[in-house]
Amino acid sequence: MGIGGSLEQCQADWQCDPGLPGVQSLGQLFFSSSSSSHDAEAAALVSFAHSCGVPDHYSEALVDHQSWLARVGGGANDVAAATVFNMMATDAVARGVNMYEVLSCAFFLSAHLPKYVKVAALCALWSSRDDGRLSVESAGGLICALLLGLHRLAVLVPSPPPREDIENDVCRILWVLRKNQPCRGDVLAFEEVLLITEMDWSMCHIMGAFTGLAEMPAAPNVAASDLASEKAAGTHSDAGFKRAEAGNRGRGGAGAARGSTRKSVASSSVARVTATTASSLLSRREVLDAFDIFKAIHAEQTRLPPKVNVQQPRDVTAIRSLAKIKSSQVQLSVKRLLSKGQQLELRGFLQMLAVSKGYAECTDAHVRIFESWITEKAQLTDSELIKYRLDKPLPPPQPPGADAAHAAGRRRIQALLRRAQQPEAQQW
Repeated sequence: MGIGGSLEQCQADWQCDPGLPGVQSLGQLFFSSSSSSHDAEAAALVSFAHSCGVPDHYSEALVDHQSWLARVGGGANDVAAATVFNMMATDAVARGVNMYEVLSCAFFLSAHLPKYVKVAALCALWSSRDDGRLSVESAGGLICALLLGLHRLAVLVPSPPPREDIENDVCRILWVLRKNQPCRGDVLAFEEVLLITEMDWSMCHIMGAFTGLAEMPAAPNVAASDLASEKAAGTHSDAGFKRAEAGNRGRGGAGAARGSTRKSVASSSVARVTATTASSLLSRREVLDAFDIFKAIHAEQTRLPPKVNVQQPRDVTAIRSLAKIKSSQVQLSVKRLLSKGQQLELRGFLQMLAVSKGYAECTDAHVRIFESWITEKAQLTDSELIKYRLDKPLPPPQPPGADAAHAAGRRRIQALLRRAQQPEAQQW
């Protein structure tokens, strides 16, 4: 069932269906788009969980219904917030939810976070150390809360095993990694947790089943390493430039100067996104045409029959509107997303189209302008605005210093993301 288990022997224990009501509701509440600021959102969520209770006493991090709605509800999210609260309530009368359980499942099941970003967010949530190390007790608490949350969401069918059995599994994994006798006082490095998610087939398969837009292939005229570091890491555009700058250190000061110049130009361009700069990625006509294609795909997807076997990919050949997508890469990514039973989102679709052209990075500011063009020209009703999630536009960027309370947590997550991209971590 858990780590170290065989998927072939416990396949009936899991319902790896992204279309489950609880999974879809979590996806609407957390990391609901392919945004470039996932590290900021994760840092804010981790800070909120730590304010409710420390990781060593995570069972005390309970939030009542009123505080829960004030945190994640509002507008179209009220239905999703109520669904998650009722399914993940810690008691029969639904008086509260445990934030560590909710956020662990939100990180684990997100369709927009790559695997190593999920691991970084989980380590930041459950570790009290800046380097993300987890003790055997903390790792056991993480897995216990995660399995219990997945059981409440109907992803895990049977009840989770006892805490002692899970900690014994963690020790056995340590013995396999280090080839020596572990003890309960040992700690797992962040790179070891990454390795466990790669070497353990059950965890690798289950995490991969709930990863959708994060697996989008790179555009042919964009360096794959740059696109992977910027798109998949979920950080701002300077994250990819830091890797290039680090690689240029061995070639002298000229390479580092070019890297720093490129980073400063990118940062200034992101801060000055206007309708003119947004049209350099996608013109108004391209955005409106993309919205028409999106509406057709959305309508055809809702008419598909329900999946009989959740383990088998969904047949998407009946969705004829996919052929209208001109970019073969975007078409392949959308087909892969729909075959997993996940819902295509307008914001993610627009970002995929912009990234496939490879001219520049598509930020939230660009998407905000694209959405304004659609709402101005498409003449949508209130129900259609809610249906396509255009009733709540992306919030404008905050002024410098507005999120100072989460700056330390964000730097911590960004440091873990940089460590995950290091060659040493890839060759561990």
